[in-house]
Amino acid sequence: MEPEECSNLLSGSWFGNGQDRWQCMADVSGSSTTKSLRKLLTTPGQQHQPFKWNSWLPLKNKLGRGNRDKVQQFITITGASEKVALQSLKASDWHLDGAFDIFYSQPQAKSFTDTRHLEELYNRYKDPYADMIMAEGISTLCNDLQVDPQDIVMLVVSWHMKAATMCEFSKQEFVGGLQSLGIDSLEKFHERIPFMRSELKDDQKFKEIYIFAFGWAKEKGQKSLALDTAIGMWQLLFKEKQWPLVDHWCQFLQARHNKAISRDTWSQLLEFARVRSEAPIPDFCALSLCILAFINLHRICFITCV
Repeated sequence: MEPEECSNLLSGSWFGNGQDRWQCMADVSGSSTTKSLRKLLTTPGQQHQPFKWNSWLPLKNKLGRGNRDKVQQFITITGASEKVALQSLKASDWHLDGAFDIFYSQPQAKSFTDTRHLEELYNRYKDPYADMIMAEGISTLCNDLQVDPQDIVMLVVSWHMKAATMCEFSKQEFVGGLQSLGIDSLEKFHERIPFMRSELKDDQKFKEIYIFAFGWAKEKGQKSLALDTAIGMWQLLFKEKQWPLVDHWCQFLQARHNKAISRDTWSQLLEFARVRSEAPIPDFCALSLCILAFINLHRICFITCV
């Protein structure tokens, strides 16, 4: 085939028959356009748009500066490829936190971690007398992350690790949790803290973390949560969600209830706390006696303040 005819094919103005197109393919074999031409080789008679050479430019080069910065930040934190970064950011409408959420929810995130580094991190904090990370190791970890051990973000960390007990991480929990987050270094761990803190703003995730907190905070072998522990957890959790009756609730429990908190009461309180004055009052028959007693005692406050 003559070079001029090949040129016409490349410009999209001439398509010829299948044999001619394959001949042109052979003529330019080994050139950088070979893969491009393969996309043009379809059945005779099919209509095509002229090939645009700029479609081969990386999408990143076509982005505005703000979005390019997001791509680079995503790659730096996750260690993912540019392609994965672009896919995640486009899927989240270019919201960085949403892109992280999408990325870390996929099994592929685990491939970006080095298990050797995870082992090193675990050994750095594990107890010298037990194959677990205990309170002292967690305190050291918090110090390295520049996070207060009482910071609610450590509850989110424990939720990601699926920790069974407060102030303890088994090797499986610690390594598996960090791997699911794409973390294999202290630096990456520190960089992920703002994202984990932001997860508390998502209502569905907050609910999951809240439900998780009951089993995590209760004593081993106990079905209920000690009252003092429950009050501390409520004050921590509802400080984040700013429930205006949390102090009234805690004072009521100390003065009138003075018993351990059941799982039902723990779960139902979140739904009750989400009720606003303009919303219908929840079905009282479904609430625990403890919450009903609180409503009866503070009904005026409930109607006017919530």
